Amino acid sequence: MKTKARTKPKLRPLHKRGQLKDWTDAELIDHASSLHHQVNVVECFGSRDVMELHMALCELERRDFDIDDARQLVITKPEED
Repeated sequence: MKTKARTKPKLRPLHKRGQLKDWTDAELIDHASSLHHQVNVVECFGSRDVMELHMALCELERRDFDIDDARQLVITKPEED
């Protein structure tokens, strides 16, 4: 009896998901913090996690957040004058 080879479901490329720009600031900060912990502390991650972390941080920078990820991820929004 022959069995079919299983194929992985195809995921849409990250840039076509269009989700991050629709997320609230709090959701995006939580997602970035979680990914940062997974990548830099737990060290249990895949290449997609690193890409998503980069995209989340880029989106936060686009929203004028300051990011300092030297050791512990710190995300702040500069106060407007």
